[in-house]
Amino acid sequence: MQQLMTTEDTSAAISEQFDRDLAQARVLVVDDEPGMRNFLQKALRDHCAVVDACSDTAEASTRLDEHSYDVIILDNIMPKQSGLDWLAEQKRIGLFSDAILITAYADLETAISAIRAGASDFLLKPFRSNQLLNALGQSLSRSRLRRQNFLLRHELAVGKDLLRHRDALIGSSEVIEEVRQ
Repeated sequence: MQQLMTTEDTSAAISEQFDRDLAQARVLVVDDEPGMRNFLQKALRDHCAVVDACSDTAEASTRLDEHSYDVIILDNIMPKQSGLDWLAEQKRIGLFSDAILITAYADLETAISAIRAGASDFLLKPFRSNQLLNALGQSLSRSRLRRQNFLLRHELAVGKDLLRHRDALIGSSEVIEEVRQ
């Protein structure tokens, strides 16, 4: 007899997946304020596999050339180049990492610009560490679902291709017929 999952079982499974996603996460923090960088590193260090931090977008670009990250936590207002401009530029050249934009100055226009630039989430300073962890977990969950979707689509395409070309096998022996089937 099949047992139905209770709400508690479902919540526990989601929580376990959330913890696994966080434990494997590679995160890059980009913020010009040393205090905020320190807070973000401390909040994430015990939950994530890798937490790297840098103080500006130039250093972030160098880090991205050297390493891959699952999520980038990015301040918007920084000297030289804004987080939004940098993110849009990185997305144009092929950045696959999710980005969570953090800012102390938010309005509807900034939120819309963040989405257009490719941010997956938006946190308004000041925020709590649990808000950050939830945003990070949701971002990682979306990434995992995108990867699974891609793999399933690929498997489906390969399966269709195999069915289409199964009659291209040469031969008529029993073994070839079994392979065709």
